[in-house]
Amino acid sequence: MAAPSQPTGGIPDPDQPGLWLVCPWPTTASFREVVRHFVRAYFWQLEGDTSAARQLAYFKGYQAALAAASTHELTYAASWRWHDELMRWIDICIAQFSSKRGAELPWSRVDSLQAVDGVQPVLLTGPVGVRA
Repeated sequence: MAAPSQPTGGIPDPDQPGLWLVCPWPTTASFREVVRHFVRAYFWQLEGDTSAARQLAYFKGYQAALAAASTHELTYAASWRWHDELMRWIDICIAQFSSKRGAELPWSRVDSLQAVDGVQPVLLTGPVGVRA
């Protein structure tokens, strides 16, 4: 039996010092495991949150965690397309929240978000897959 992996440091909450925005995850987590961990954290901590600082910390942490994650499970072209599209989507989110525009916009106004390189970001509210 392999020894358990040491956890990462997690992502601290910039608006609530001393609390986790995203709790630590194993350093040996695969790409899919990191996605699962961060999606779960998003729906528990950030869905509908208007703090640009919290959103930016989340997406920068997500980007770094995915970059460090093992991609051994991604064995098909479709898996790699998903990988590349997710990484691009995270880049768009970072650009959006870095500009601080995210804090000024109501979440229900998807059409008013800034497009990056011709790609229009879509924020989900309510059930997954339902556009605002």
